[in-house]
Amino acid sequence: MAMMEKNKGRGLLAVVSQVAKDEKSSDAADSRIVSELMRRLDEKAREADKLKTYAARLEEEMKELAQKATEPAASAPRMDSDQEMELDALRAKAGEFDRKGNLLDAFYLYRRIIRMNPNDIDALYHVATIYYSAGMTVKAKSVLQLIVDMDPGQQRAMESLEELEKDV
Repeated sequence: MAMMEKNKGRGLLAVVSQVAKDEKSSDAADSRIVSELMRRLDEKAREADKLKTYAARLEEEMKELAQKATEPAASAPRMDSDQEMELDALRAKAGEFDRKGNLLDAFYLYRRIIRMNPNDIDALYHVATIYYSAGMTVKAKSVLQLIVDMDPGQQRAMESLEELEKDV
């Protein structure tokens, strides 16, 4: 009805021209919407690819850590006092980040500590808790199992592992 009122008194050619214009502008709007949706979809796909790459790197790193951790302790490099001081500073800063809830920075520092000392049970335990906090229970379980394999007397890791197995 509104279309009839709008075109009342206009010739057939004018009406057809107006309808064609309306369809073109509608098609252009639809095209812009589709383009925007495709752009967003591409962004999400790139983000997903980045996350997959990051997860693969973490998986490789965990394998390396597991391999290093199961090697005899005698093969662990001796650290000089400067390296021990650096480790202490990293532990303190990682703990501070952890307490403040800045888990990403804490995770990064705990990983650095583990690279320097693959037998650092405390750092491994914190990595496991961060994995758990991030919803990565399988990774958390594998790190806890690694700790228990390294030192079966680790009660804290054993209890956490049992709790995780109950939840799953």
